[in-house]
Amino acid sequence: MWRARWDPGVLKAEALALLPCGLGMAFSQSHVMAARRHQHSRLIIEVDEYSSNPTQAFTFYNINQGRFQPPHVQMVDPVPHDAPKPPGYTRFVCVSDTHSRTDPIQMPYGDVLIHAGDFTELGLPSEVKKFNEWLGSPGFTAGALTSREAKRCWRSGTSSPKAWTS
Repeated sequence: MWRARWDPGVLKAEALALLPCGLGMAFSQSHVMAARRHQHSRLIIEVDEYSSNPTQAFTFYNINQGRFQPPHVQMVDPVPHDAPKPPGYTRFVCVSDTHSRTDPIQMPYGDVLIHAGDFTELGLPSEVKKFNEWLGSPGFTAGALTSREAKRCWRSGTSSPKAWTS
């Protein structure tokens, strides 16, 4: 779940990502602003030293996660899915790997839905149609859809990610 708040001209963001282990990471406004440098009306964002080598980054942060946190990451407690959303914030809900099993899913309230892939079991047109009907039901105002594992259901000439707004 991501929470963000934008004011005209200034980004004030607090991002909360729930990890599989139940922990969360947050990028507070001070950390976001500390990573920025204004120079001649240009915005410069400092890049993590391991960004060009994901394997090295995973190894370093995985080994050191108990005793070290990257300077731009702050551990926080998860926000309950039914917690009220503060005014002026945008709530993101991210799901993946539903594999045509969307009927039993109770989606938390959100403004933007991100489906990160594997939404069908076999990629059949009937599964895509059922998934499309499900997408309209939660009441999200916008969303993004990415495909993984070379979904057979994409028509030639189309590509992912897909995005929609209501």
